Amino acid sequence: AVINPRQALKQTLSLVKDIVSLELTHRFLEPPSIKKLRRNIAQLKPLTSEPAQRLLNILNFEYQAIEEAAKNHPATQALSFATKRLEPPAIIILVSQLNHDTEALLVVSEKLSRRGFTTLPLEVARQRRNQ
Repeated sequence: AVINPRQALKQTLSLVKDIVSLELTHRFLEPPSIKKLRRNIAQLKPLTSEPAQRLLNILNFEYQAIEEAAKNHPATQALSFATKRLEPPAIIILVSQLNHDTEALLVVSEKLSRRGFTTLPLEVARQRRNQ
């Protein structure tokens, strides 16, 4: 069933307000950029030098590890389940601290974008600190 966008936003914001934020992990590195990673891989593929091929192997390994971890992540599975019932264009609000699930959400967001969905990350931890 389709609901009024304004009502959906109100409902989402009321749910986010009630989320209790816990400091479980700290992220010290920037999350990977899947687009940059793929672009770097594409740029390195035609090169034949040994250093370029070693770097290509490392980047391929990183990309495959991110994809594999994202495939089995609960957030990916939940979003896949939810979007089976939605038709694009639809806006999906991602409520997360973006710590332990960052890579999975980046991967699934990109895939949803290719299908015509718009994802809006709403970082719970930052929202709490700003209030």
